[in-house]
Amino acid sequence: MTPWNHYAFDAENRPIVVPREGPEFVASLWKRVAQTDVFYFPTWVTRGRLVNVSTVFLGIDHRWMGDGPPILFESFVSGGPLDHHCWRSCTWEEAEAMHEHVVRLVRWGFIVRMWLRGRRIH
Repeated sequence: MTPWNHYAFDAENRPIVVPREGPEFVASLWKRVAQTDVFYFPTWVTRGRLVNVSTVFLGIDHRWMGDGPPILFESFVSGGPLDHHCWRSCTWEEAEAMHEHVVRLVRWGFIVRMWLRGRRIH
């Protein structure tokens, strides 16, 4: 498959190749799989802030090199130490699992970071 194929979903929620100008492509573009806000305290003194983990259907194959199934989903972190990090997956089920993995990664990263800060010797 070429990296310029455009995708939408069929009745069984599987990706299918569609023309870029077609209504199926436009309707499925940026379809959200999941979104989670994680509340983060960078230090015990400062106010907390939200870190957003969002997983979306991209609509375009992002496998630019090599063979394999099309990469159609992306999990993206906005804010916190993992700001602008992304992970990509091929199927809706993989995207849901990846989203949960990234949320756990963000939460555990904050817990470990706070624990390490508390253990520092000044």
